[in-house]
Amino acid sequence: MMLRRLIDLGITSLVIISVISVVKYVSFPYFLPLIASLIFNLYSRKTLNRHVLTAVAIFLTIFIAFNTTLNTLVNNLMKVIIIFISIKLLEEKRYRDYMQIITLSIFLITSSALLNINMIFLFYIITSIFLVNFLIILLTIYDNLPEYSLNREELKEIFYKTAIIPIFSIPFAILLFFIIPRTSTPLFDFINREDVAKTGFTSKIGLGGVSTIQETETIAFRAIMKEVDPSKLYWRGVVFDIYRDGSWHSSNRTNRINFTIKGGESISYEIYFEPTYDKYLITLDKPVDLKFQGTLTKTENLEFLTTNVISKKIHYNGSSILTESFLDIDSDITHSKDKKGITDSIFALAKSLKKENDTETINNILKYLKENYRYSLTDLPSGKSPVEEFLFRNKKGNCEYFASAMALLLRANDIPARLVGGFLGGYYNKNAGYYAISNKNAHVWVEALVNNRWIRLDPTPASISSFTQRDLLSLKMKFKIYLDYISFYWTKFIINYDLQTQMELAVKFTTNFKTVKIKPDKITNYTLISIILLALTSFLFIKNKRNTPSYFINKFYKILSEKGINIDPSIPIMRNIDRIDDEKLKKESKKFAEEINKMLFKDGKLEKNTLQTILKNIKRL
Repeated sequence: MMLRRLIDLGITSLVIISVISVVKYVSFPYFLPLIASLIFNLYSRKTLNRHVLTAVAIFLTIFIAFNTTLNTLVNNLMKVIIIFISIKLLEEKRYRDYMQIITLSIFLITSSALLNINMIFLFYIITSIFLVNFLIILLTIYDNLPEYSLNREELKEIFYKTAIIPIFSIPFAILLFFIIPRTSTPLFDFINREDVAKTGFTSKIGLGGVSTIQETETIAFRAIMKEVDPSKLYWRGVVFDIYRDGSWHSSNRTNRINFTIKGGESISYEIYFEPTYDKYLITLDKPVDLKFQGTLTKTENLEFLTTNVISKKIHYNGSSILTESFLDIDSDITHSKDKKGITDSIFALAKSLKKENDTETINNILKYLKENYRYSLTDLPSGKSPVEEFLFRNKKGNCEYFASAMALLLRANDIPARLVGGFLGGYYNKNAGYYAISNKNAHVWVEALVNNRWIRLDPTPASISSFTQRDLLSLKMKFKIYLDYISFYWTKFIINYDLQTQMELAVKFTTNFKTVKIKPDKITNYTLISIILLALTSFLFIKNKRNTPSYFINKFYKILSEKGINIDPSIPIMRNIDRIDDEKLKKESKKFAEEINKMLFKDGKLEKNTLQTILKNIKRL
């Protein structure tokens, strides 16, 4: 196969990989000229005027720069790189131009890591490294022998040999990953993160909002902990205590925190949290303590908020008590007993469900909702009063409708109540010892204040098994949960490998090293062996160095320099030879280049005697 055709195919493959890595960050119109340029490059030998193309590139870059903000910096950088690649594909291409396209493609792939380093990035970067090594060898051959055509055996040999370089570099890359110092905060944390739809709960949610979260089958977070009773897996996020116009809000009060959590099972866990672009952290049931690298705000509603929005993957440790209630002796229940937004018809229904005491009233409302209403994720009630629509007309809804109805019915009966937004259940991986909780597990339940105790109430008739059993998941979701095992360890060991983890490893290594004791009589033996090995390695290195093409090329360039010829080691050897005016010297130099090229590009043996003879002849001329 002709080298030029092979190089074009390789360049096309590399560009396509780089484009796929950023396709969800750049609008489609920017890819249209790139697609046209790729087709033009593959099927046409014509080129466009370089000066015109450069002018177009400058104009478009300036236009994009004027529309760039800190939030769009990376996305606009991607657009500029795509434009540059498109233009380079249309120009006349020499060695330098191909290398520029390769460099731009690598920049495009690495720019995606500024927004989100997920596991697919590893595939992109490894594939591109193999391709780049292969292309550089082909380009070197093409620059020296442009008309050369590779047969299948030569192509396979080049491919296998170029694959060795990145394979052998992997252990070195792993070593560098562990030893290169980390910064305490990310260097590029000020730029925009991945621009995705918000998931999880915010401080305000309208009825129907939870169903939007549940439609997303992505993993919301993972929790390393022991396996517990599925019915106790209530993951707390946001407490909604203000109801207005069909929406719930969180008051986020932090002025008083005075409650006692006793009587349940104590459990510790470590959570790996996906970006939500909000400030709320998830905790299990009734949180007692939370350890997080950053400033936290703890509200009197048992909420934990970060200072900044969660725009990247984070992890934190927590401890909680698994219990259905907790004591709150002097709670400010102003919002939780507020009856605004409760219509006359809801008041009438509430009074009909009232019993002799609060506990009986609560149980009666629970029974009424579970027996008379149907759980559904579609065709949900709407309008100015969605709760009234749910209770008296539609009579079907998801968890937020059941919880909202119960909270308002309780308030109408003078029982303080509020909603808690979070997640229910999770899918336990016994091999790795963690729960994977998806956005489909988003859930809302009620907390009612009875005898100074906040009691958890869940009026939703959906079975807990629908939130915990894999058999009930869609095939797509089952596959995601299966792959999550790999993704989890990627996040744990790669994404979250920070300065603190690095310091802990360094301390552990130093401590273990100090415990190693070497007897004094063996120190001399070890030193002697080390000196012998070092001397042997140095001898072999020097000997092998004199048997390499680069050794003879440097010697050749030195002779030419002594003869007053201007040599540039960065360009191909034939271009340096073209600078020679003396025909005899040029002819002898070409013989030298042919011998070197045989070894470099045709897998010929290094003929030391032949090369030394040619160099002697050149020196005599």
